[in-house]
Amino acid sequence: MTYDFSVGIVNWNTAELVCSAIQSIYDLAGTYQVQVLVADNNSSDDSVNQIRTHFPQVHLEANRENIGFARAHNQLWQHSQAPIHILLNSDVRLLKSQFESLFHCFKVHSDVGIYVPQMLDVEGSVQISCRRFPSLWRQFCMASGLAKVLAANPHFNGTVMGDFDHRTSRPVDQVIGSFFAVRRSVWQSIGFLDEMFFMYYEEVDYCLRARKAGFLTYFDADQAVIHYGGA
Repeated sequence: MTYDFSVGIVNWNTAELVCSAIQSIYDLAGTYQVQVLVADNNSSDDSVNQIRTHFPQVHLEANRENIGFARAHNQLWQHSQAPIHILLNSDVRLLKSQFESLFHCFKVHSDVGIYVPQMLDVEGSVQISCRRFPSLWRQFCMASGLAKVLAANPHFNGTVMGDFDHRTSRPVDQVIGSFFAVRRSVWQSIGFLDEMFFMYYEEVDYCLRARKAGFLTYFDADQAVIHYGGA
């Protein structure tokens, strides 16, 4: 089978969430062929059994230990058979037209290597998901509290882009990795995630490596997913 997208999900003790995420993928795939891959990091709940029971078509890696977020995603990425690979958190639900918008973005913008949609919480409020690359000054502002006091000032709150309302589509430096779509030419150029990061900051590093290789990270404010949090 020829796939249009592959979606990799790393799971750890979120049986209900991961099954809901998988179902949302299949519900919204439409005419696209989507390969779903899940790595379970030795969950103590019923995650593995539920995935095998309800979604036998999913490629499942049942790890005997928690090997970390980056390593588990790389484990799945090596099985990707599509030109676009999406790293998806188990606490994310797709909304309508997500695959169409992603496909269109990569087709129209050849310089875009990483795509992310707008993140909404369960009440529909926009979540802050874009960042500028860290620097010593920006880290100082965060640590000293200046970024919080002067939240709307990009000079002092540059890291979390206090001057950006997340309602405009544009290239950005980095994004949170809850929904993180990568085109094949990017991973062929720079590889997969750096497994030095057990969890967190691997997407920061990946966006920076992609930028250095000539690829942009694009934030699409016209498409959104629900990010429940807690995974």
